[in-house]
Amino acid sequence: MSMNGMNALAVKVPTGSQVRIDVRASADGGVTIAVSTDEPPPPKLTPRQREIARLLASTGLSQKQIAAQLGITLGSVRTHAMAVFRAMGVHSRPELVTAWKE
Repeated sequence: MSMNGMNALAVKVPTGSQVRIDVRASADGGVTIAVSTDEPPPPKLTPRQREIARLLASTGLSQKQIAAQLGITLGSVRTHAMAVFRAMGVHSRPELVTAWKE
């Protein structure tokens, strides 16, 4: 993007986040700009873990009902749920509901 012969940079960050902008000049006269926020990176979940997280966070289904719906065992749902909780840094289903963003 160019404005009056100057280059402009637009960055979208979550409201209330701290933003850090590092600007470095290179030997060839160019500029390198790095932008970072205090927002933690999203957790890395497997496709099945994302599916379990979505069902836990957005439905009133029990773990037993989720298992039946997905055709997997209750033990598998519990294992995936524990992995989701750990990855998202939550300790309960209500915390997961608050933290979950699709």
